[in-house]
This record gives sequence, structure tokens and C-alpha cells, in this order.
Amino acid sequence: MKIKDLHPGSLLCPKERFVWVITPWKGIGGVHVGSYLRVVNERYNPSAGEETKIDNVLYLGDTSSTPVNTPGKQVVLAWGEKMTVDPMSWRNIRQIS
Repeated sequence: MKIKDLHPGSLLCPKERFVWVITPWKGIGGVHVGSYLRVVNERYNPSAGEETKIDNVLYLGDTSSTPVNTPGKQVVLAWGEKMTVDPMSWRNIRQIS
């Protein structure tokens, strides 16, 4: 999937046999500053503090208008929270038509 083809309001989901992982991000001093999404194989065993999900998320756009403290420049709305998406995960994400 190419990010340039996305537009705000697009629904996204992991490709078959993959899941979202909500990954906590710690800032300076080890304080939790937010969470971001990764996409991993469904057999992945989450670490402490991580959670896997398979639901759709809503693409909101990039971080050009909103500064973020987590990895990634693309923002989605997932389970009531705005989160960035790990850049390496885009190859395992698909847009729902």
C-alpha cells in the first residue's frame, strides 16, 4: 500500500494473517508519553503493556499539523485514541474499499 494514495477518512486494516499491536512509547526518563500502532504476524506474542487487535482504524492524515511524541508520521483514529503508525508496518496494511 502506498501512503500517497490515502486520503483522510479511509478505513484501514491489517492484511490477512496480521494484527495491530498497540505499543506503548516511553519518553525521556521512561515516562509513558503515548502509544503507536505496529502490524505484526498474528502469531506474535505481545510483550507486557502491548495489546493486539484486528479491528479497522480510520486514517486521519499526517502529523504536519499536530506534533507527536511517537514513531511515525501518519495518524489514525483507533479505539477512541489518535495514534501514529510505525513506518515499517505499512507493507502489511490494506485499505478497505
